[in-house]
Amino acid sequence: MRLTTSARRVIAGVVLSAAAMCTMAASVQFTAAEAAGMLQGSDVPAADQQVIVAAARSCPALTPARLAGQLMTASQFKSEPVQAITATGGKGVAGLTDPVWRRWAPWPQARLTDRGASIHALARHMCQLVGQLRIAQVPGDPWRLALAAHQLGVPAVQAAAGIPVAADDYVATVERYAQWYALDPAFGGARVDPTGRAPYQVVATPSPVERTAAIAVPDVYLEAVLAAGNVCPTITPARIAAQIMAQSGFDPNLLGPTGGQGIAQFLPQVWVQYVQAAGTATPWDAQVAIPALGRTMCRLVEELTPVSDDPYPLALAAFHWGAGTIQTAGDVEDSAGLAGFTQLVREHETFYADDRRLAVAGSPEPSPTVSPAGTPPPAAAPATTGPPAAPKSPAPDPAPTTAVAKPKPSTPAPKTSWLIVNHKSNKCLTQHARPDATGNVALTIATCTGAANQLWEFKSDKTIRAQGMCMDLENGRTDEGIRIGTAKCNGTTAQHFYLNGADDLTSLKASERHGKLMCVDVYDGQTADGTRLVLWPCMGQPNQSWSRR
Repeated sequence: MRLTTSARRVIAGVVLSAAAMCTMAASVQFTAAEAAGMLQGSDVPAADQQVIVAAARSCPALTPARLAGQLMTASQFKSEPVQAITATGGKGVAGLTDPVWRRWAPWPQARLTDRGASIHALARHMCQLVGQLRIAQVPGDPWRLALAAHQLGVPAVQAAAGIPVAADDYVATVERYAQWYALDPAFGGARVDPTGRAPYQVVATPSPVERTAAIAVPDVYLEAVLAAGNVCPTITPARIAAQIMAQSGFDPNLLGPTGGQGIAQFLPQVWVQYVQAAGTATPWDAQVAIPALGRTMCRLVEELTPVSDDPYPLALAAFHWGAGTIQTAGDVEDSAGLAGFTQLVREHETFYADDRRLAVAGSPEPSPTVSPAGTPPPAAAPATTGPPAAPKSPAPDPAPTTAVAKPKPSTPAPKTSWLIVNHKSNKCLTQHARPDATGNVALTIATCTGAANQLWEFKSDKTIRAQGMCMDLENGRTDEGIRIGTAKCNGTTAQHFYLNGADDLTSLKASERHGKLMCVDVYDGQTADGTRLVLWPCMGQPNQSWSRR
């Protein structure tokens, strides 16, 4: 049987990882006979405890104990990994390889030697693996499957339809350490029996929900809130105000418990992914962060629309815990922290919907706002870096119908076209210069220039377009290896594509036909300008991963 280069690459990676697993199993001196009991881990350094608790909120599948168990297996909480992990290219306290670190470094200029950054990167990586395996419908416990994929890769887990034998020892070792750390008081447990006879219980650690009464939007932020709430129909000014109130209480100087920054509580990785075009601006600048919140939430709603009739709660959760970590409504419902957060935003939204200042253009003007006690809402605001808000005066009597309406605050035009950048090559998805005999145009990667043949529009009809042409499966076929191009838009499902939260650019027609996700793939993982794009099963590899910029 003749194997393609891609197949040989996958098999070689599995064999290499399997060999590394054998080395790891020997290094931790773990045998199947010991699987029944927990493993006693090293003490978690005090400086790491809070970081682990915060990073574990990256997705519902993680807990602090689980993350601590993985760190113990990787490095025993030392600055460098154990020998078996070092032999496979792992570095730092989390034992991350260079490709994983480049993708999941939590903020610009972060260093792998930074323990906090490394722990956050591991958590995000694990959550992305959970999402990929759920989409691939691999049966089994999502966290244990993700552990196996962390060691052997997603393709190996998919091929085994579960945990491959070569990953058994690693998964069991991490799981047994996690049982030990679940009893750690720092992670919500009570270690009453260090011999291991205490019952194992994973302690959930939902994000704390501060149920502070909503305050009126401070005047200094009003224009920015209106701008953020006029980018797309789903994200209204009232929803922007409610989200800010739930996350920061309008405090522009807040560093949140999960790493959120500023008034909008942007996580560093979300800021980099969605607001990169802001250049030197930071999430600590409230007048920049609030409009950016509107654009980001609209983008998340758009990304999550194909998976839910009501994508707004999913978008809230994805923003709060990191894009790519939320895939279904179950992710929100199964997490007390996320469910509480989204409910709090909904409660605040009701309050702000009664604020006449936040009325959406063209909607009926609501009645004057009153609090449940019958008094006007307070206007006090937390300290800000800008001028203090003026005291709110009593609401005036309704204006006569002949009054001239105030000019609507100017709002930035929503971004309509994007570069689509490949993670492996950092090059852009590009239309070839010349069409073929049928009028179709090949798609390749090329150095990003921002030219018209690299600017893509994501349309509500599920098409992705450049220069008036639609991304298209060659001849409408769904075979593995079929070329991807653009053609005249024709309304067929062969032109339906979707960039999901896991950074997979997928063909909806081919995915439905094959019963698994089918991705736009840079042929054979090459990085040269002009390399063609083909259809291939999604494996989570960098040459199949894309971001909009």
